[in-house]
Parts: sequence; C-alpha cells; structure tokens
Amino acid sequence: MRGFSKRSLAIVENVDAVIIVNGRMGTLSEFTMAVEEGLPIVIMKGSGGVTEHIKTILAMVGRDISDRLYIADSPAEAIEWLENIS
Repeated sequence: MRGFSKRSLAIVENVDAVIIVNGRMGTLSEFTMAVEEGLPIVIMKGSGGVTEHIKTILAMVGRDISDRLYIADSPAEAIEWLENIS
C-alpha cells in the first residue's frame, strides 16, 4: 500500500466511528473499510459527493448495515447519535 490507501487504512484502524461529509474516491474507500470493520457510520445529508450514493452502493452489494448507519441533518445530530449508539 502506498499514499492515500495507506493513510485511509491507518485512519479507519484508529477510530471508533466514521462521519462522512461529501467526498470522492478516498472517502468511498474509507467508507468501505469502515463497513468491513463494523464501525458506526454517519452520513451528513446533503453534503454532496459520495454521500449521495451510499444507499445505492449498499443496495448494489447487498449489505444491510442499518443498525450502525445514520443519516444526519446536522453535525450536532451526528454527534448525538454517536454518543447514544450501543
């Protein structure tokens, strides 16, 4: 691994949850790593980029992570959900 991939792996390995805002290929890569690691994931609604396609991607690959995926309208809502997830 080199460059962005190595950085993305290091990030995902060292966090308790992921909040996705906008993004392109690197964000998509980090999202898929977070899915595979079983991390809680928050998508910031309306932020553009890959966030607009996450539900489609999950449906396309047949993954249901609804128990650990939340779509938030605001940063405060995202943090509140993460604080309360078990």
